[in-house]
Amino acid sequence: MDVRDYIIYSESAVLVIGIIVVIIESIRQCLRRRKVRSHDLERNCHERCAHINRFNEAESEWKTAKTILQNKLKLEENEKKDFLKRFKNAEEEWKRQMLGLHNELTKEKEIKDDALKMFKDAETEWNRQVLSLHDELTKEKKVKENALKRITETEAEWRNKVSILQDELRKEALEKDDALKRLSAIMANRLKDGNPNVVDLSDQNRPGKLGEQFTELYDNQWTDAYGAIDDFFGKAKSEPEIIKILVEIFEKCFTECKALSGNQMDQLNDNVSCIASIITKKDNNLPTDLMQRIKEERKAFAVDEVPDLTVILPTLKTSFSSKNQEVGLLDEQHLIVYIKECLKLSWLMVIQDPPMAIVLKPETDTYENFKAYKTRGKFLKYIVWPALLLMEGGPLVTKGVAEFTSET
Repeated sequence: MDVRDYIIYSESAVLVIGIIVVIIESIRQCLRRRKVRSHDLERNCHERCAHINRFNEAESEWKTAKTILQNKLKLEENEKKDFLKRFKNAEEEWKRQMLGLHNELTKEKEIKDDALKMFKDAETEWNRQVLSLHDELTKEKKVKENALKRITETEAEWRNKVSILQDELRKEALEKDDALKRLSAIMANRLKDGNPNVVDLSDQNRPGKLGEQFTELYDNQWTDAYGAIDDFFGKAKSEPEIIKILVEIFEKCFTECKALSGNQMDQLNDNVSCIASIITKKDNNLPTDLMQRIKEERKAFAVDEVPDLTVILPTLKTSFSSKNQEVGLLDEQHLIVYIKECLKLSWLMVIQDPPMAIVLKPETDTYENFKAYKTRGKFLKYIVWPALLLMEGGPLVTKGVAEFTSET
């Protein structure tokens, strides 16, 4: 029970006692009135006795209640004293703890003040050192800037000198490279003049590459043209007859290109000889190096100088007409593509130095230069695709295709 509950309980007890006192006072007044009116008392004696008895009982109950209340008040007083004692003990403990905390806070404050003072001292020292370092860095920066300025000026002078030397070196290197290129060209031309064994690997149209294109022509355009001819004639032409037409077209293209190449070379030779004779006032043969250079230049622009269809079509139409073949066949799209590829490849072959050659009529001992078309045998039946040689009578570049038979 805390102090507030105890006070409320005490006030309630006092109130009860006051009420009891008022009751007693009322009873006393009644007794006095009864004494005044004695005749009433006698008449109401029994009632009064009853009232007295009740009063006695009430007084007895009041005394009992008073005793209980006094006991409770004593108990509450003891509890209050105990509570106050414990409260004082707690208050003393709290004060003691607060004093301890105050002492600790005082010590912490002293430590904090000491640390803050040390920090301020350190900060002051640090600022002093920073200022000193800043002054040193400023001086160092000025020294560095002066040194860098001198280095930059020196570097500019050296760069200028190096640039001049590099220009001179580059000029000398270009002159040297030009001289080496001229010397290499002269030596290469002398080596390659009429020598097919010397190969320029940078040339995309060298004999080895042309051999690959020759095989691709047979695998691709030849096959498409075969199908176009077969569709054009239906069943009127047999397989050997269709193959003969395709072989004849390639042969005509190769022969025409070979003739054009020879005429072109003769014309170039005559024109250059004429110019040389006008300049030198002498009628001499052209130097070998100059002729080789002309051949190399012609090879370099060979792809742009491939003969047009108009060169070969009249020859093919005349050949077809003489053999009672349909001239309209030459208008088939796949056949036109085939003829163009034959012209291009034939032209690149015949301008080689020396010109490449094809085999359409092999000797018996050269049958191994042909792969079997469908049937193998000891005897040649017909040529399907010519063999390609590095030069006339030279080594084989690409095998041809032929149909063989075991019967004579």
